[in-house]
Amino acid sequence: MWCLLSQRNRIIRMESENSISPCGSVSADQLGSDVQTPAPSHTAAKTQHLLEERERLQREVREKEELLRRLKMVQMYRAKNNLAELGSLIEKWRKSSQTLLYELQVALSTDSKPTLTQLIDSLAVEDKLLHYNRLEEDFTDA
Repeated sequence: MWCLLSQRNRIIRMESENSISPCGSVSADQLGSDVQTPAPSHTAAKTQHLLEERERLQREVREKEELLRRLKMVQMYRAKNNLAELGSLIEKWRKSSQTLLYELQVALSTDSKPTLTQLIDSLAVEDKLLHYNRLEEDFTDA
């Protein structure tokens, strides 16, 4: 029995000294020294390529996240606001503004009556919002 144990210990020592695994194959240390590492320039080029690819993908992700954020915002506004009701409120505001400008023009009529164009310019309101035609000096849907 003692003879078998000593023989086993001798085999284990020989295996560790020769870096041979029990199944007779080459150890991982020997493999590491035999395998050639890629050239540093190749590794650097590959690393650079991977970094560029990573940056491109991160940029794409940011763009997609921004698009998703905008789409969610539009969806929220549509769900929150009834578009037909908003349209009628805009029309109501436009009619009220046009009426107010007519009344303001009459109220300000002194020696020199201001034109609607002058009033609109002094209030810094866009013509498109009021549906105002500068050539005819009148509202197109009044």
